[in-house]
Amino acid sequence: MRRLSIQIIILLFLLLLINLILLKKIQFNPTTSFDNINNKKDKDIDKMNQTAAAAKRIYWPIVYSYDDNNKYDNIPWNKCLLHHMSIENTIGMIRIEFDRTNGRLILSNPKEPVRLTSDHQIETYTTLFAHPKSCPFSTLLRSNSDKHKQLQQNITLSSHTIKVGVSILIEDVFGRVFLTKRAKSMRIFPSVWVLPGGHMEKGETIFETALRELKEETGLVLSDSAADISVIGAFESTFPQYLDDDRLPSDHHVVLFTKIKLHSDISNLQKVELEPDEVEVAAWVPTSSLAHLLTDISTELKRYLLQQHLY
Repeated sequence: MRRLSIQIIILLFLLLLINLILLKKIQFNPTTSFDNINNKKDKDIDKMNQTAAAAKRIYWPIVYSYDDNNKYDNIPWNKCLLHHMSIENTIGMIRIEFDRTNGRLILSNPKEPVRLTSDHQIETYTTLFAHPKSCPFSTLLRSNSDKHKQLQQNITLSSHTIKVGVSILIEDVFGRVFLTKRAKSMRIFPSVWVLPGGHMEKGETIFETALRELKEETGLVLSDSAADISVIGAFESTFPQYLDDDRLPSDHHVVLFTKIKLHSDISNLQKVELEPDEVEVAAWVPTSSLAHLLTDISTELKRYLLQQHLY
């Protein structure tokens, strides 16, 4: 129970940090940062290339849930995931069953029995699942707008999938967390501070994705056997974060958060080399500098923790 409590506090801290950054309520001025001085490419060309690549890309895995007949089916792109999983608040517990063989990320109620058999190559995690109060797909459920109804009728749900991303929270031996600032040319969340991470590729485990994205974006090479690595939570992410009056969000993700605790100082052993198309700057930020954000935990989150005897 204590381990779960610690993981929840870490995730709450993380989610709060990300939301404040995305809402541009805070700005970092880290003491240890790494600038990308080679990011000189034409931004319009970058955007065109990224848009073309995204149009051709087949995302993997697909997000599923179980129906009343104990069969799994992909969750429609325009559905709020927490509502779909009968999580009434902005936070709750979820079971994640990742079928790497068939490319399925299945969400289910952790109180129900595990349905997948040992015949598959399965990763199973019971963890925290959350989304912001501003979740546009949650707002869409309550919307009486004719425009919103028309927009949903016009989209082809078969060509829209809920994508899966993995982020990695690295804590070093000095109690610092490694953050990156996305490049200005990025299609979604440009110029915002985030954890390293990205989409899964076919055949990868969750941890393999986290470590690969870390290497590609920052040049840092870590091994899951050289440090403690774990899944600490999941987050329903959308872009934009709010529902517009005349358009639907362009992106809908399940982001799996992993955490790795380093056992030795790597600052003198590895050089940070940023990928200019994706990362503008990176920094090791002391957790003590971010701790004040915990004072802003919402009343709803505190109520949930109290109900679970975790606060």
